[in-house]
Amino acid sequence: QSRQLLFVSIALVTIQSLNYGKVQAQEMFGVVNSNFAGTSGLYINPSSMQNSRYWLDINILTLDLFADNNYAYLPREDFKLLDLLKKDFSLPTYGAYETPALNKSGWGDRSFYVSERLNLPSFMLVNYEQAYAIQIAYRTAASGRSVGNDITNFSFYGLNYKPQHNIEYSDDYSSFAALSWAEIGLSYSRQLKYERFTILHGGITVKRLLGMGGGYLKVDNLRYVVLNDSTVDIRNLTAEAAYSAPVDYTTNEYQGDPLFKGSGFALDLGITIIKTEKELRRFAHGDDFCEQEFQPYLYRLGISLLDVGWIKFGNNAQKHRLENVSYFWENLNFGNYNTLGDVMEDISTRFTGTSDGSLIDTTFSVGLPTALSAQFDY
Repeated sequence: QSRQLLFVSIALVTIQSLNYGKVQAQEMFGVVNSNFAGTSGLYINPSSMQNSRYWLDINILTLDLFADNNYAYLPREDFKLLDLLKKDFSLPTYGAYETPALNKSGWGDRSFYVSERLNLPSFMLVNYEQAYAIQIAYRTAASGRSVGNDITNFSFYGLNYKPQHNIEYSDDYSSFAALSWAEIGLSYSRQLKYERFTILHGGITVKRLLGMGGGYLKVDNLRYVVLNDSTVDIRNLTAEAAYSAPVDYTTNEYQGDPLFKGSGFALDLGITIIKTEKELRRFAHGDDFCEQEFQPYLYRLGISLLDVGWIKFGNNAQKHRLENVSYFWENLNFGNYNTLGDVMEDISTRFTGTSDGSLIDTTFSVGLPTALSAQFDY
């Protein structure tokens, strides 16, 4: 049975890799997956706290930063993390375009993911058959998927990237999203099976989400030719964009009232299977939480579904859409825009004829970075 479960977990991860192009290693290796992880283990599997070596854990502060992409990189010999502490440090530049990084060759679709997680005070309490936890966190995430190499090159080098001039490009689908939110999570796990050589735990975390800002851009079709550094012939465009931020779109002034521009809910679900070396036996235990015993094991397998949910924005929110439009754009200069309102009004006027012709709604939703996670140790 354990071999079947291991096979299923591998199959699920394989399915994820087919859908998203690759599977990421976990970001906080050694912090979230040990028997001493405590509340930190909740971030990869809510059932992990049940067989913790801690019966009580109080976490004050934890910070995690993560970034990944398959396009730009810095050679190892040119950059070390400690270089950031040097007073006169500056990033190297490369090539005729003096870019701050090198880019990978090839014409496959590009992607990126950036996240930040600030875990505020959290609390976990475990007894023999049940465990409870509460956690508070501030999180941000941004991602791009299925971005054409032509778009990435123009973003990296600018429109004056001559090797791609006077060539028609057609990009069928790409998406970008960003989200900033606070969350309050309540976690519960329970022992589902405890017999012979097998222990099974199940857990759930219910999270209240408070969105501070967010947005997305989804391009369904883009066919275009860049003629020079200021002329773009957009022959067909179907795209949708939405955003909500704590700023006045006409003046760039901070708009912090209300602090939260949207709200929502999310779930984490997980199970953990433990196979022990010695046969388990039921034993009498008291009512005190500190009497919990840790069970050594041959191996432990966990499977979890994380961040299943979304935030709906309805404050200072706009949703725009362009459907099968075209425009021959001359004298394009991004420096002419001072505010986000200027950008959207100009784009709408050029493609629809009116400054608000692209506006279709004042509410929208952004999903959390949902992930399927598998954990195994022995």
